[in-house]
Amino acid sequence: MIKKLANLIIFALILSTAEAGVWQTVSTCITDPCNCGASNPNRFENWDGERLDKGPENKLCPPWNKGSGRDDNTCLANTAYPEAFTLYHGEFCGEESPDSTYFEPKITVRSQHCNAAGCWTRSDDLGWDGECITMVGGYVSPLHRMCARVALPAGLVEGIEEDPGYTKGEHLNFEGATKPDEPIQTSDGGEILPDLPKLCLYRDPSLYSDEIVPLDALDLNPNKQPIHKTQGVHPVVEALIFFSQNAASFGSSVISMFTSLLDSLLGGDTDGTTIGSVLKDTFNFLSGLFEVFGTVFISNIEEAAQINRIVHDDIYGCVNIPMGPNPPPYCEEIEPTAAIATTQRICYHDLNGDLITSIEGEECVISNLRNNYIHNSIRVSYDKFIPLCENGEDTSTTDLCVDIDNLGAFSSAQAMHLATGRKDIIRTCETAVAGEPCVRTMINHTCSVDSNGCNEGFRVVYAAYLGSYSTPSPYFRDDMNDCPSAVNATCQKIWGVNVGEFADISLVFDPAQNTFDTLPLTESLTLANTEGEPETFDARIVRIAEFDDFTQDPNEICVFEGDRVVGCQPRAPRPKALIHECDSNVIPGLSCTTNYFNPKFIASYKIPYRTGLDPDDIAYDISGSVIEPLSNHSNSTFSGVINLIGNELEAFVTDDTFASRPFSGPNAPTPASIFGTYQNNIPPITPDGIENLEAVYVSGLEYINDKYHLGGKYACLSNFNNSHCPTDPTLCVLTKLENSDVVLCSEFFDKRREHNSLEQCTIFQNSNCNYVDSIDKIGGGTIEIKQCTNGSKCYNSDVELCKVTTDLANRFDPSPDLGETLSDSEYFDTAGTSSSGHAVSILNEYDDNLYGLRTKTAIERGYCVEIPLGVCSAQSEPNEDNGYASWPEALSGEDSLGTCANGLNPLSELKRKCVPDPINKTFNLEPLFFIEDGNKIYTDVKCQEIP
Repeated sequence: MIKKLANLIIFALILSTAEAGVWQTVSTCITDPCNCGASNPNRFENWDGERLDKGPENKLCPPWNKGSGRDDNTCLANTAYPEAFTLYHGEFCGEESPDSTYFEPKITVRSQHCNAAGCWTRSDDLGWDGECITMVGGYVSPLHRMCARVALPAGLVEGIEEDPGYTKGEHLNFEGATKPDEPIQTSDGGEILPDLPKLCLYRDPSLYSDEIVPLDALDLNPNKQPIHKTQGVHPVVEALIFFSQNAASFGSSVISMFTSLLDSLLGGDTDGTTIGSVLKDTFNFLSGLFEVFGTVFISNIEEAAQINRIVHDDIYGCVNIPMGPNPPPYCEEIEPTAAIATTQRICYHDLNGDLITSIEGEECVISNLRNNYIHNSIRVSYDKFIPLCENGEDTSTTDLCVDIDNLGAFSSAQAMHLATGRKDIIRTCETAVAGEPCVRTMINHTCSVDSNGCNEGFRVVYAAYLGSYSTPSPYFRDDMNDCPSAVNATCQKIWGVNVGEFADISLVFDPAQNTFDTLPLTESLTLANTEGEPETFDARIVRIAEFDDFTQDPNEICVFEGDRVVGCQPRAPRPKALIHECDSNVIPGLSCTTNYFNPKFIASYKIPYRTGLDPDDIAYDISGSVIEPLSNHSNSTFSGVINLIGNELEAFVTDDTFASRPFSGPNAPTPASIFGTYQNNIPPITPDGIENLEAVYVSGLEYINDKYHLGGKYACLSNFNNSHCPTDPTLCVLTKLENSDVVLCSEFFDKRREHNSLEQCTIFQNSNCNYVDSIDKIGGGTIEIKQCTNGSKCYNSDVELCKVTTDLANRFDPSPDLGETLSDSEYFDTAGTSSSGHAVSILNEYDDNLYGLRTKTAIERGYCVEIPLGVCSAQSEPNEDNGYASWPEALSGEDSLGTCANGLNPLSELKRKCVPDPINKTFNLEPLFFIEDGNKIYTDVKCQEIP
């Protein structure tokens, strides 16, 4: 008896049997696979002073990343939380923007979309002038456009009704909660509650949207729509039609008559009132359409009658437009008031290292400081605009205007912009080089900073003109022609100078990030206001969203003056992440140690920028960190996720099948667990959810409750906030559907939508779930659909139906001949893109009975490194345990091919896998026996005597 017990102990050390208790943790999760191990399965989100219970978090079930981007105290926290196994989820909401000012009102729009696999969120600030953003639904279609427009109350203009969507007496705050408007205190101690214009959010399909029929045939610009939904012909449109029909009679161009009408309506008011701004933008928008489409536009608009006839009736709310400065009191002597500081966006370097241009909706200034996702820069500015002198005004006797000397060939906006190296800064004539453009003024040039700011001179102010209506701006527009323009209704020219102080500041992430650092990145500067008094500012980038009166997102730079937010600007676009081996030395001081059981690698961002005019004058900013997947073999408290310069990255392990969660099929007892191939097909867990300690692992990827266990070949990078197909069409792959000959896949997908989720039944589900429906098979017969006690549904089939696979052999477009890794230009082209880069229409169709769309795998994107493989030692002793053969060494997961001893022949193919021993962290050749009732039972993989 003692000898037998000793043999069993020895056998246990030799065999790679299921580890006691490891798979038992999975069996306990079968009844609630989505929340296994959670002491409290519910998710809570903070919003508007309340702690909202969003129901089960379902962290271990698809779609993945349900909580990513749903930060506390944002409007998304007040929307529905995605359910487990949902096939589609879409939410939109609005909130007050911290970057909204009286001159540039903005509203923040947030969205969350999910398909069956994963969820993603986005946040955008939309400008008051009809700015729109197109958002892609979970499956390419539908495309949703959200727009911001100023809405006027009833009676503000005589005879004009309240604009659609206007929220009388209430507004959205920084959390997206609806709050009553606050009354304005009067000087006599009273208060008034006026109805003021507001900036409102609309779900507004354009011509290129496919979410609604009929299409808006005249809504031609996917990025802009300042005109509200109209039931008849807009009065301004009527004027445009009239001018077009009578241009020959009047002897003037349509555009010149159109701009003259604007001048007449405004009555010479060029002060930028809200009503004037709205009218100006409407004129500008319509004249832009006429410039592009000409008489075709006119004929279509006459037939369709409306310029924006389709807008969803859903109310997304409005934010208050910040009040302008109060008028000064009537006093004989008025104390000067200091201007309020603002922020301005600095033009960033694109992925080729070149500076972007300043265009409508993405205006920016050129700085001495580079701006990219690692080396982040922003401008803090006091704006004090002084116009050019007119009508004989003398700069030696007035400080209300300036002259620019030596203009000559630089009198146009374009010429001045280029002459200043695109920085739009010129010196005073007292300090300028002879002959160069300079500012002549009695205003003293003062500056409290020594570099990267106003120390270089005054800034040129340009203005956009529509007729005589001008809009001065701190930005030059590369996409606007010089004045006068014979072809465009709008143009720009030099308006004056900005004599306010300014300074540019950079926030730079360290090259090597060695920990999960979530602390904000901050820098400070001191700048003198327009009265010469010093003010201190703090610039900040958060790595995770933070709420302090408003929510700052990691994708923006914000500047604060004490407790007051000065403004926020979007960070430069995030580049594609790079991954490196532990010993790559790509970042000095950053390395790691990796192995089969606990793999690690380095993730980084690397961004080029130009240092000179020569094409080879390129340098790089880089920042990276070590990352490791969650593993059953690690004692680290590391969560498997790093926050690299504000972007969450996750690591996972896969094999040649490129399988990743959610796992499915008969070997996946839960979406977060999968087991490999076992000796004699004895699985590590029974259909009843009981752990089988006699199961012997042989090969294949294994995950247990979202943690890597065995069988990995690649360690890969996943990006929580990364784009997906179809959000980013360059990530799309068309693949053959596996087992598409069993049922019609189009009908199968209809059934999935009908039941809100449908996966292949596990062994446990086949035994414990009940029939509710069926799917017709192509060759006759049906496949049962079952419902389980926890509400989940599955289909009873020997194979996964219509499976969108990641196998290279099944990839259809791009061709599998291109290899595992694809370049960024190799993808299945699903959609056209607008000028903003967002998908606007579906171009390619495919047979959904044969093919399916998926996102590029990590290996296809170049996001994987090979895991170091263990080695099984050669076995040269031809004893019974070795099948009377000798065996060469082999790498883990690979075969060792045996050779019989002299005089013996193989009974069957001499092949053994090199398998890991997870208990001892070693590697052994697959045993040629198994244990049954305490006895060794040998397999047929052995040699025998020649008969």
